[in-house]
Amino acid sequence: MDKIWDKRFVPVLLDMLENQAEWMPRKNVAEVLGRRNVKESLPYLEVCAEKDRDSSVRGACREAYWKISSKIPSKLHPDDIRNFERTLRNPIVEEYYSKKSPDDPNRIQFEQMKKAVNDAKQRQK
Repeated sequence: MDKIWDKRFVPVLLDMLENQAEWMPRKNVAEVLGRRNVKESLPYLEVCAEKDRDSSVRGACREAYWKISSKIPSKLHPDDIRNFERTLRNPIVEEYYSKKSPDDPNRIQFEQMKKAVNDAKQRQK
């Protein structure tokens, strides 16, 4: 798909992501959208990150959303919130990211993930 990229693929890819097409893995669709920086896909990726039944697909959608917008989707799946909360509160992880430069993309992503998890938890209450 990357070798023969054309903007005309975008509606097909968005439909595949939204309707959970079986003939092309949704994870691959999300990765292509992220690599190609398809801004029109942000609403679809956000829904995918919140509601897809497959955790690896949700992860690919979050990552693609991050690549395109430099933000973490504000709505997250409840299972992901629990998993991220454990990871983000781990003292070793906290220490690791606190030692990174404030401009480091990984630290920025970590801080945004913390914020997204907190926002999602507030929404659940």
